[in-house]
Amino acid sequence: MILKKISEIFKSFFDVKHSIKAKIFVSFTIATIAITAAISLYWYQVTIKSTTDALRVNMEKSTNSSMVQLENAIGDIKEMHSTLIYETNSLEYIIENKYSPPDAEWFKSYKQIYMNLRTMNINFSRTVSGIGIFKVNGETCINGYLPLDNDIFSMNEIKSLKKSQGSDVIFFTFKAAGETQNEVLKYIFVGRSVLDKGEEKAVIVTKLNESIFNRIFSEGVYPKGFVLLLDKGGNVVYDSSPGQYLNEKDRYIKNPDFSIDTQNREKYLVFSKKAKYTGMTVISAIPYEYIDDLNKTIRMQLFIMLIIEVLVIAVISMLISDKMTLRLKSLSRNMKKVGNGSMTELSGVNGEDEVGQLSVSFIKMTNQIQKLMQDIKQNERQKREMEIKVLRAQISPHFLYNSLNTINYLALLQNSQNIHVLTASLIDLLQGAVNVDDQLISVEDEVKYVKSYINVQRYRFPQEIQVDYQIEAQVENYKVPKMILQPIVENAIIHGFAEVKKDSMLRIRAYTPDQESLVFNITDNGIGMSAEKIETVLNNNSNNSKIRFSGIGVGNVDSRIKLQFGDDFGISIYSRERVYTTVEIKLPIIEEHADI
Repeated sequence: MILKKISEIFKSFFDVKHSIKAKIFVSFTIATIAITAAISLYWYQVTIKSTTDALRVNMEKSTNSSMVQLENAIGDIKEMHSTLIYETNSLEYIIENKYSPPDAEWFKSYKQIYMNLRTMNINFSRTVSGIGIFKVNGETCINGYLPLDNDIFSMNEIKSLKKSQGSDVIFFTFKAAGETQNEVLKYIFVGRSVLDKGEEKAVIVTKLNESIFNRIFSEGVYPKGFVLLLDKGGNVVYDSSPGQYLNEKDRYIKNPDFSIDTQNREKYLVFSKKAKYTGMTVISAIPYEYIDDLNKTIRMQLFIMLIIEVLVIAVISMLISDKMTLRLKSLSRNMKKVGNGSMTELSGVNGEDEVGQLSVSFIKMTNQIQKLMQDIKQNERQKREMEIKVLRAQISPHFLYNSLNTINYLALLQNSQNIHVLTASLIDLLQGAVNVDDQLISVEDEVKYVKSYINVQRYRFPQEIQVDYQIEAQVENYKVPKMILQPIVENAIIHGFAEVKKDSMLRIRAYTPDQESLVFNITDNGIGMSAEKIETVLNNNSNNSKIRFSGIGVGNVDSRIKLQFGDDFGISIYSRERVYTTVEIKLPIIEEHADI
């Protein structure tokens, strides 16, 4: 049961063919993921480039910084040499050589020189591992360990010091056999000749501490990378990873005159820096494998971030699509209720957007349909009631018709013209009054029925009834409902002329004010009607007076017209008491051969 529910929920979000929610969810999710993926890809490319550029810049700074530190260390040694020569009494001992061993003065002077050298060695212990003064006559004052031959002045490097005319010279020596082999392959020495009037009296030699290389270059060494320090001759002085990556190192050792190598992309990103003063060269290499590992980490982080974004986007999409379609579902339920015939208890949908407006319009339309259905039911009921009333008002047409024909025949035999006219009019009127339904007749026939009715009424009322017929010729063949004029004329004669002692005047006019409507105006000079009376006449669908001919009232005629042609048509009454009354009947134009 639970799995089925989960399956239905899942299907509701992916059934694109049958669900708007699914369309919104899938479209929003795909669009968002596509945009996010594009942004992430762009960000990834920028990050990789930034990472590579940052490594390159950092490598360049690190190499430059290492070279500056090395030159500063050598500079410190040069200053130390100058201090030994010019700021202590060592020069007097070296140059004057007035003390001869092993007397007390010699030992005192030697001890003083020894202490000076020891003090400097301690002060520069991070840079210097030993200082030595070697006199030309073979006397030696040594502090620390200097791996030099006793016959120091036979070394080519020492011989070059004399040529420097008192300037410091950097030279290198390989480690002796049996010494511990590590990153430092050659010792670095700084030497200086002590001259007296151009004559070499002694040399000062200082050995750089091996540990200085690790301190200087260790920060610039990356995993699987290396740092090399070369002397002027291209020999390796320091190697951060001795015995490894020999082929790659050999390539760069043979050609150290470059700054950044980007052509050897498959292996290393390399930077080279040559010192102007010492002539030494630093080569720093970062393997692209290391950069690729960083990029893999970035890719993995990006992938995890993308997965999280997709999940978050999916959840947000579900919530948004569900929220957006919740009101559509409510509207759909309302439509199904209406489709099943239930128009009550429709739930409204809140909101001012298109869905809310659609819901309001649908409920309004449903209410209008419901009202229209009620109106149709009411009209049908009224129509049936009118039909019953008409049936009740009817008399046996054949019996009356035959009886009136007999009377008319006797009147002709007895030459009684009045009786003949009266019975003939009654026969015509009876034919029109029988079966008053939705049958349409011509305007000419409807006016004939009115004339027959007036002929009958002239014999009933003592006063003269003058009738003015203004019927336009083009309207005579138009079709109108049967017996719509007679009830109006009857109302005018019975009520309008009841208390009038002057001659009664009646005008019946038929015309077309436009191309769509036909209008009858029936005007009398009777007693007129008040507004209340007009409303009563229009709302009374029947006239129960026994003196009426058909029993059909003015309101009945109005209802028949509206029921058959709509509310735009019907009867209007205009009256002024004691002056006149005009009844206006508005009908649609129906041609003679129109099929209604």
